[in-house]
Amino acid sequence: MQERQYGKNLAIRGMLVALAFIFSYLESLFPVLIPVPGIKLGLANLVILVSIYLLGERTGFFVSLIRILLSGLSFSGLFSMVYSLAGGLLSFFGMVFLKRRKWGSLYGVSMAGGALHNVGQIAVAALVLRSRYIFSYLGILLPVGVLTGFLIGVAASRILRSLKGRQELFCKLDGILAGGFLFLGVLVLGGVQAAKQDGGVVLVRKDGTFYQEYSLFENGVYRLDWENESYNVLVIQDGKVFVSDASCPDRLCVHERAISRTQERIVCLPNRMEVWIEAAEEMGLDAIAE
Repeated sequence: MQERQYGKNLAIRGMLVALAFIFSYLESLFPVLIPVPGIKLGLANLVILVSIYLLGERTGFFVSLIRILLSGLSFSGLFSMVYSLAGGLLSFFGMVFLKRRKWGSLYGVSMAGGALHNVGQIAVAALVLRSRYIFSYLGILLPVGVLTGFLIGVAASRILRSLKGRQELFCKLDGILAGGFLFLGVLVLGGVQAAKQDGGVVLVRKDGTFYQEYSLFENGVYRLDWENESYNVLVIQDGKVFVSDASCPDRLCVHERAISRTQERIVCLPNRMEVWIEAAEEMGLDAIAE
C-alpha cells in the first residue's frame, strides 16, 4: 500500500514539474511588453502555488527547484537559471512564511510571491553587476509583480475551488500586503524621477568596473566586444543612447528604450554590462570615479 502511494505521489510530482516546465517554455515565447530585467508573467508560479496549497510545501519546493533547473538547462541558459533560482527561492520561502502565519489569503500570498521573485532576481543582478543603482528597476518590478501575482492568485483560486470545493476570499491583509509593495515601488520610482537631470556623458561599466566614456552630444556607433565573442552595439544619436544589437540570448537590452537623463540606465545581464548617464559637469575624473 505504501509503495502504491509513493508511486502515485511521484507521478503527480512529475506531472506538475512537466506542467511548470511547459509554462516556462510558453512564457519564453511571449514578447516582452515592458523591457525591464527580471520582468515575467510568472505562469509557472501558478503550478507552484497550487502545489503548495494542494499537496504541501515539500511538493511545492520540489516542483519549483526542478522546474528552474530544467528550464535553465533547456533554453534559458546558466545566467538566467541563476537569476530564476534566486527569485524562485525567495518567492517560495516568502509565500510559505505568509501561508504558515496566515498573513493573507491565497491572493495575498501570490502577490507577495510575485513581488519577491523580482526582488530576488534584482538582488542577484546587483551582485553580478556590482551596482546598487539597478535596484531602481524595483520601481516598475514591484507593481508588476503585485499585478501578475494577483492574476495568478485568481487562476489558482479557481483551480483549487474545482479540486477542493472551497472558495478563497480576498481579505484585509491581502490589501495591506499589496499596498505595501505598491508603496515601495512608487517610492522608488518617485525618487528616481525626482533625481533626474539633463545628461551629458554616457558611461559604460563592465563587471562592475569602468570601461568607457562617451559624449552624449557626439553621434556615433560603438561596438563593445567582450570575452567569448559576446558584444553590445551602442548607438548615440541626437542626445540619446540605446543598444541596437547584442549577442545576449534574450536581447532585452536591445528592446530597452533610449536614455538621455541621469538616473536612467540600460543593463545587459548576460554580458554583465551597464550603461548610464551622468550630468555634463561630471565629465572626466568625477565620472570615472563612480
